[in-house]
Amino acid sequence: MTRHLETPDGRGVVLQVVGAGLPRTGTNSLKLALERLTGGRCYHMREVSETPGAAEAWKAAAEGRPTD
Repeated sequence: MTRHLETPDGRGVVLQVVGAGLPRTGTNSLKLALERLTGGRCYHMREVSETPGAAEAWKAAAEGRPTD
């Protein structure tokens, strides 16, 4: 997840967070917390089985190929 956030002094920063965990270790809770804190979307690996083409995109990314 990457978000551009405004700092109090107006400079702004880019925030990138990767939260990795084994199944049943609170990964969905982390996803929900990150979405609430940043106001953005956070990807959960559960979505691989729910989204057509997601597995192929992850394989391409792991191999260094374009995903779009």
